[in-house]
Amino acid sequence: MDPISQAALGAVAARAASPQTLVGPVLLVGAVAGAMPDIDVVFSPGGDFFDMVRSHRGITHSVFFAFTAGPLLGWLVAKWWLKRSTTEPTLDRGACIRGWMIAVTAAVLSHPLLDVLTPYGTQLLQPFSDARFAIHAMPIIDPLYTGLLLLGIVVAVRSKVRRRIAVVTLSITCLYLALGWQLGVMARDYARDDLVARGETIERIDAFPTLLQPWQRQVVARTSTQDFIGQMTMWSPCPPNWTSGASYVGPEVDALLATDEGHTFAWFAMDWVHYSKASTSNGERLLASDLRYSLEGDPAISVFAVSADFENGSGGTRSMGAVTPAGGRTTDPSRITQALSHVFTPVCRSPEIVRSPQVVKR
Repeated sequence: MDPISQAALGAVAARAASPQTLVGPVLLVGAVAGAMPDIDVVFSPGGDFFDMVRSHRGITHSVFFAFTAGPLLGWLVAKWWLKRSTTEPTLDRGACIRGWMIAVTAAVLSHPLLDVLTPYGTQLLQPFSDARFAIHAMPIIDPLYTGLLLLGIVVAVRSKVRRRIAVVTLSITCLYLALGWQLGVMARDYARDDLVARGETIERIDAFPTLLQPWQRQVVARTSTQDFIGQMTMWSPCPPNWTSGASYVGPEVDALLATDEGHTFAWFAMDWVHYSKASTSNGERLLASDLRYSLEGDPAISVFAVSADFENGSGGTRSMGAVTPAGGRTTDPSRITQALSHVFTPVCRSPEIVRSPQVVKR
């Protein structure tokens, strides 16, 4: 999620988890601790795309980090607070230390738990496993969710019962997150039923949040021969407007996945990868596109993609070039406004499936 949401959630989580008797800048420290796990963006300064996807949402976004760094940072904050509060003889030092350790740990832990609700994927089990976890409940920016958190903070600052306000705010926002998760499940099941009714045998399907809200979903489904993309809104559900394309299968894909870069990309995309080929002046180009972030309903156009050139040599030999990032932007500038306009209205306009002609399969 965006840093404002992470900081706001950290502040609310710290105040809600800590004892009512804990005094000090709990909301402020919680906000800093809630945003802190994103320090991993500086782990590979000047690094390439592959360094970024390996490091971001890694060790600092793990449960292990939250329960080790959180208590340590809380202890340091408590020592600082006790030092500047030595004139208060009634202060319970032990309770103060425990309270700050709980508050900071809750704030740090809130960060990966919120990130895991987005499609990007979070390595919750680092350093023991690099498995990526994702619950497709929310987009990475949701103004309503962020606004609820900020409203709770404002009310808490002006209230004498800050912990109670924080608990109420946390409960309401958690219900909103649960709604987002449930909308994704409903969209996935609704879309699966529609494809099955069309005679398709679904091997894998999921519904990903789109722009600024949890209602509109981009459903991605996979059969043995096709990758399907459908747009639908759960505000007024109706059968999605599907597009599809055949994902290329061949030795070039195996060669790409055998490279460190190709393997990293498939791991990052959680195997939601669409492969397509295009001719070049001296061979062919293989494009691997992340279906979770497809643009314009085309499986081959994605925010995240990589490509590799295969050049023809003498005697029928082929050589593979470097694997390079190839992510693109939408070529349709009206896509964002169209998506937002369809948030609360049906987006299904045609029951027919449009099949992309430019991708091939062997």
